[in-house]
Amino acid sequence: MGSQVKQIAVLDRELTPDEVRAGDSIDIKAKLQSRYDLLQVTARASQSEEEAQGYCRLTLSEEYYQGKFSTALLDPGQYDIVLSARMREDMS
Repeated sequence: MGSQVKQIAVLDRELTPDEVRAGDSIDIKAKLQSRYDLLQVTARASQSEEEAQGYCRLTLSEEYYQGKFSTALLDPGQYDIVLSARMREDMS
């Protein structure tokens, strides 16, 4: 059997600041809704559908997953911030 995709909804999100220079950090805040408990949530930068260097792990604080993404390893340009989530294996 292959992997299954379980839907996770993004209820709210915030990236600050809007524009950064190499070496700056981006504060990431996301409110996610999932039927199952999430084990790990990460953010990565993507440019032209290619994954860039670096990532950050988001931690749950009240209702939001939060983290700081450093742009120190990125070349100048525009990037998309992509969230990934992994669910707990034991869903019984």
